[in-house]
Amino acid sequence: MREHRLHWRLTRKAVRNHDNCKAFHFQPVTVNVLPKVIRDQVLSLARSIGCDPSCVVLPALTVCAGVIGNAPRLRVKRSWFAPPIISSAAIGEIGTQKSPPLCAVVKPLKSRQRKQIAVYRSDMAKYEDDLAAYKRRLKEWTESEEGCLWYC
Repeated sequence: MREHRLHWRLTRKAVRNHDNCKAFHFQPVTVNVLPKVIRDQVLSLARSIGCDPSCVVLPALTVCAGVIGNAPRLRVKRSWFAPPIISSAAIGEIGTQKSPPLCAVVKPLKSRQRKQIAVYRSDMAKYEDDLAAYKRRLKEWTESEEGCLWYC
């Protein structure tokens, strides 16, 4: 806890003294290193939103890592495997287009999730109907003479 407070104080000092803190200077991301599909999507979204492509790359890579999941691992050393986890945060002044890129990147994912939830619900409803019908038929059969030979 003490270390956390010290770190917070040092961070506040660095934020107040911008000359000593080079990390807060904006450096645009080179989008040419991205795969073509992601690069085209990033550039298209940046153009339509009216922001720098760097603002779209951050949530795009984070969403891609989330979609991949934790199953694949990168072998860093013989006994060290790293999962594709990316934690990110957009930092900027109010009104600097931080939220629209995130919403635009997550929108197709949420749309697909809504469709999958609808399919799941309909499949579960069909399963519950089939299960109820099975239980009804089983009860009728066990109460019949033929079923009674097996269960009585």
